Amino acid sequence: MKVHIYREFQILGHKVVTKIVTPDELAALVNKIMPPYMQEDGPSMPGDEAGLYDHTTHTIYLSNTLAGTELIQSWLHEKQHCLLYSAGRTDLSEDEDFVDLMAELEFQSLKTQKVSIKVST
Repeated sequence: MKVHIYREFQILGHKVVTKIVTPDELAALVNKIMPPYMQEDGPSMPGDEAGLYDHTTHTIYLSNTLAGTELIQSWLHEKQHCLLYSAGRTDLSEDEDFVDLMAELEFQSLKTQKVSIKVST
């Protein structure tokens, strides 16, 4: 099975970029971007987070400690945050259980895909 993590994609006219960062950089970004009410256990420490979606810069950040399935699942999780936020559903984007479920379902669909059908867009 081969699943691609895209360096960039477009959503609603915005270019969404994926960046791989160190755990220290990721923790600093989480503490800068996430509102305090979403940080249930206090400020993020290096190694606490696998990824983050920043809707202000349209950037998905992933920890450089991730690999394989964990990297793919984390990217799909952050992509769900991006899609939900872009759809105006911040309520669902803030529901981590829902975001996890959607990412797991997308991962399952990607893992079990059969030969593609070429369609022109």
